[in-house]
Amino acid sequence: MITNLTGISENRIALPAARLMEKRPGQALIICSNEVRTARLARDLSFFSRLPVYVLPQARDELRYEAKSRAEQARRIGILSALARGEKCFVVAPAAGALRPLPPRREFMRDAVTLSLGGFEDRAELIARLVSMGYERVGICESSGQFAVRGDIVDIYSPAAELPVRAEFFGDEIDSLRSYDPLSQRSVEAMETFTVCPANLISADRLREGEDAQYQENYIEELYEETERVWDYMTSPSFIMVDDPSRVSEELAPGKKDAPAPFDYGAFSDICETYVCTPFAQRIKGVERLDALTEIASRQAPMFAGHMDVLAHELSSYADRGYSVTIACSTGERLLNMKEFLGSCGLSGRIELREGELSSGTEYPGEKLLYLSENEIFQYIKRSRRSRRRKGAEIKVFTDIKKGDYVVHEAHGVGRFAGVEKKSVLGSVRDYLKICYAGNDVLYVPVDQMSSVQKYVGSESAPPKVYRLSGPEWGKTKERVKAAIEDMAEDLLELAAERQSEPGFSFGPDSAWQKEFEDAFPYVETDDQLRCTEEIKADMQSDRPM
Repeated sequence: MITNLTGISENRIALPAARLMEKRPGQALIICSNEVRTARLARDLSFFSRLPVYVLPQARDELRYEAKSRAEQARRIGILSALARGEKCFVVAPAAGALRPLPPRREFMRDAVTLSLGGFEDRAELIARLVSMGYERVGICESSGQFAVRGDIVDIYSPAAELPVRAEFFGDEIDSLRSYDPLSQRSVEAMETFTVCPANLISADRLREGEDAQYQENYIEELYEETERVWDYMTSPSFIMVDDPSRVSEELAPGKKDAPAPFDYGAFSDICETYVCTPFAQRIKGVERLDALTEIASRQAPMFAGHMDVLAHELSSYADRGYSVTIACSTGERLLNMKEFLGSCGLSGRIELREGELSSGTEYPGEKLLYLSENEIFQYIKRSRRSRRRKGAEIKVFTDIKKGDYVVHEAHGVGRFAGVEKKSVLGSVRDYLKICYAGNDVLYVPVDQMSSVQKYVGSESAPPKVYRLSGPEWGKTKERVKAAIEDMAEDLLELAAERQSEPGFSFGPDSAWQKEFEDAFPYVETDDQLRCTEEIKADMQSDRPM
């Protein structure tokens, strides 16, 4: 059955989707036009639903031989495994990611193995299966897709798990099963069962000899006679939603007025209930049969722009008219501040406060519901600031670097720049930065994405260490540096505490009225001005003398 839900768009889809899942708990897939929309909707869904919300990675427009991000690959495998195991959840996907061809579900989960506490498993056979499933054997298991063997202990880091698992054997019996912290190697939680999913999308018997499995993901349609899509992995489907089909079609076929329908909506309805969400009733391209039309009355929540007196008046008015009003507060501190504000206005108990994030507020007049986000209450847009993260030397044009220079890619680490090459991808010729890593690994970065690459800045006496693209060493290096910085910060804090032991007058924290006063400032502050303001506030609120 295909139903057109009209009157909703953008974040207004989140609440109806959460309610549909409450009626028929299971698995839901929501398809959006792009990554930005996908991420925003996923955050809103997390506010309205207690079920896990997963974001499927976007299919990249990249060279067929370019290595994939390990983190992205692990995330995709984890989501597919959750669906194949029947986990109740939401999956939100950009259209290009949802259309990505996948191996048949039965083949993907064929090699999965479930370990049970007190169960029996031949340890040698388990090790052999892990290798065939694409896991890398290492000395210490720290990264997704790895496993380690130490005596009677087998450590496994499945892409579908947040933490690795440690199985301790007594003969062939699993005597202990627990998750552990990959950095400290300390146990976290005892477990009864654990399912180890494949580390690669492609099964071992399909892999081409001598080629990296990550590269071969580009050839899934050539490796399998039949391929499937993410919705075919849903084992307990509840419904599938397509958010604004017109925008989805435009995203898949930019510039084409008569873009083909991106999905077979009839195939959806054979699996489960199908919903197409549009701002207003319209002819939906690709939908030959529409079974129902449901209109949902909704509109954008009112804006208050920091005028707290207006906010208090309107909240009282909504409450008097029988509205159920909920305000989303992004942090616990802001929730307490808003609670204090409501108390001062005599609205305690009449307005619900919830900690969480909403991209924007929505009013549902037919149901007398109002959801407000911080974006409607305060003026945060003009205060958006650039990232303060220190980078290496920024590369703006080709002449900023020359062949042989070391560069740093955000995701893959230090490599050597080997020049600019023209490559034809899907019929389009583009310029790419060629970066060489250890072994024969090569990464091609489109020139319009060169902001992700910086020139290496370090000691000239010794060259930097260059790792392989698919290895975990770069991630480990960042973790070690992070740990060293934290140790240094701890030492500095102890020293500062000794120097500032004398008490002084401490001003109270900012109130809602203070926030109103700040938002009335008509100019956009610079990053330095904002930083100085924050530092002065912190000094005044501390109990040390100025």
